[in-house]
Amino acid sequence: MSNQKFDLLEKVFHTSNDYLIVKDVNGRWIEANKKTLQLFDIEEGAYKGKTDEQLAQKYKKFENYGPICVHSDNQAWVSKTEFQLKESFRMDGNDYTFHVRKIPLYDENGYADSLVVVGRNITEQEKYQAISDKQYKALQMIASGEPLIDVFRNIVNAVEVLSSNSICSIMFYEESENWLRNGYSHSFPDGFLKKIDRFPVGLNYASCGHAAFTKEIAIVSDIETDPSWSNWKTIPLSYQLHSCWSIPILSSKGELFGTFAIYHPEVRKPKSYEIELLKVFSYLTGLAIERDNQVKEIQYLASHDTLTNLPNIRFLKDVIDRLISRQDEFAILFIDLDRFKPINDTFGHAVGDQVLSEVARRINSNIPKKGIVTRMGGDEFVILLRKMKIEKQPKAVAEKILQEIKEPIIINDREFYVSASIGISMYPFHGHTGDILIRNADVAMYSVKGEDGQSIQMFNDSLTEHGTELFMLQGELREAIKQEQFFIQYQPKIQLATGKFTGLEALIRWKHPLKGNISPDTFIPLAEESGFIDALGEWVLREVCLQVKKWRETNLAHLPVAVNVSVRQFVLNDIPSLVEDILAEYDLPSESIEIEITESVLSKHEYLIQNAVSKLQEIGVKVSIDDFGTGYASMTYLKQFRANKIKIDRSFISSLPHDVNEAAIVSAVITLARDLHMDVIAEGIETKEQLDFLLEKGCSEGQGYYFSRPVSSNEIEELVERVNKLKRE
Repeated sequence: MSNQKFDLLEKVFHTSNDYLIVKDVNGRWIEANKKTLQLFDIEEGAYKGKTDEQLAQKYKKFENYGPICVHSDNQAWVSKTEFQLKESFRMDGNDYTFHVRKIPLYDENGYADSLVVVGRNITEQEKYQAISDKQYKALQMIASGEPLIDVFRNIVNAVEVLSSNSICSIMFYEESENWLRNGYSHSFPDGFLKKIDRFPVGLNYASCGHAAFTKEIAIVSDIETDPSWSNWKTIPLSYQLHSCWSIPILSSKGELFGTFAIYHPEVRKPKSYEIELLKVFSYLTGLAIERDNQVKEIQYLASHDTLTNLPNIRFLKDVIDRLISRQDEFAILFIDLDRFKPINDTFGHAVGDQVLSEVARRINSNIPKKGIVTRMGGDEFVILLRKMKIEKQPKAVAEKILQEIKEPIIINDREFYVSASIGISMYPFHGHTGDILIRNADVAMYSVKGEDGQSIQMFNDSLTEHGTELFMLQGELREAIKQEQFFIQYQPKIQLATGKFTGLEALIRWKHPLKGNISPDTFIPLAEESGFIDALGEWVLREVCLQVKKWRETNLAHLPVAVNVSVRQFVLNDIPSLVEDILAEYDLPSESIEIEITESVLSKHEYLIQNAVSKLQEIGVKVSIDDFGTGYASMTYLKQFRANKIKIDRSFISSLPHDVNEAAIVSAVITLARDLHMDVIAEGIETKEQLDFLLEKGCSEGQGYYFSRPVSSNEIEELVERVNKLKRE
């Protein structure tokens, strides 16, 4: 080889990014590049002819790596080919990991000649992989809901293992005092933790105070000389801690939870992987805190009412069960507000909520010690009173509550008045389970509900059958669907001029196995009150669509069927999406169904209802205003909602044509509908005189017993045939 080529090879050898060593067959070093010598602090030329063992004895930095080299060299010679492995060792208090290639070389006769060792420092890559592994472990713990203290312990352990000789701390931010409190650390002495507790938050307030204030990472490589630590440097320095790197712990929305810090005994900046450590594990700490807060919030929400912050009925039942297990005597008061609904309907839910909150406060401030007030839902409250042995004790509390509730409630300079009805049950006289005691108190309340409020009733077995029956019916509603006790009847809508069908109205009926047919006027309000109206309304829509599909398959005239939807369904459900999904499910065109809403709905939840009506019309479903004339809707509402049809309430039709006032109202409504380009239909037509009057005034459609009572689906086909042949005499 020429000198020029040799010089070039030597230059490449010494400037390589890898660590290079060449050994003879006996393990003696022949050559080593400058990068290797610098790593182990070996003098130039001093290594030649020395074995790994000899170098390990002479050079401290090599003492841990030497024995490892001997073992892997032997493996390379045995393999007789390139041998690759990871080698890890500790040097100067730090852990190193190298990817090493050992290449045995042979002369032209096949005899072992030398061993080339090529090493690459992969310590940082391994650190990042270790960060990823420990991050996954922490995420598993957070996701599985392990205790927060265990998550913190795992995180701090991970950081202290990955950042050698470091000490990690978690501090929590208290906004009310604008300071940081000790959160978690298991390596700091108690004396240190005591001194940094209640650490102030502010600009240039050491590392943690500054990080919390700026919500950015704060790196201090030399605590002794850094100005931000001037007032506090004696604390860490007395524990031989010379650098501190801190990062804020934030929620997903940027809310400050605290700080995450690494203290180190050396004066130095963090390495890149240590910056990553801070970012990853401060994020995980924030995630763990946020999840713990959410769990606590969920637990609170599960046992408390969000409006009044009172415990809810689930919480109360747990307490009742414990009292019963100890056979402690107690009373249950069931309170239902009177005259609250008009306030809610007239002034809106915001005012209604303020009224409920004030009522809750008054009730809570007028019960004996250790009593519990819970909100049952809506305008109902349930109270538990301990150590109640005779009836006059809970009655006295109830009277005091009634007196407080009836006092005016002032909101926005306006006075509001409510009253209440209270039912009482006592353990063990009126039941032996929480459910029975609450039910009996409710039944007692129900029995005096209609007495203009301010009424108290102790439960007894002679309570009116009607009150008990209504209460029981409310509980039987859900079972009625399962037992197929509900069914649909259909009343025809008629084109008044020709007598032909224009559509049908679906009317739900309940045939109780013991009580027979129950009027919708009875069970619909109960369904509304209990929240069952959502499930019942969806059931009606599905039953109607199923029936329409059957009729279309048997070539029955394609008549739209009107379904009445309650205000609760509009408010709490996406009615347009529900209707669209059910129509698609049964492969029906949008004109198969019409939706009816009562006039009184228009003035409640104005934007929500208007938006829902528009969406229904966009998908091709017509909307009618039912019971028009009974809800005092203004002309403005009619213009805003732009319904397809107005239905004149039967109460106006019944006295036609003799009642001059009613006749004038009906005439005006028909004219109004025509001017607004709406169809108009009259409900409750029962006589030919009514029919003639409506025809004369230009009413296009009608329904009522004059044409047909509501009938079953089986009778519709025959009725369609008969009515279509009906001619006006």
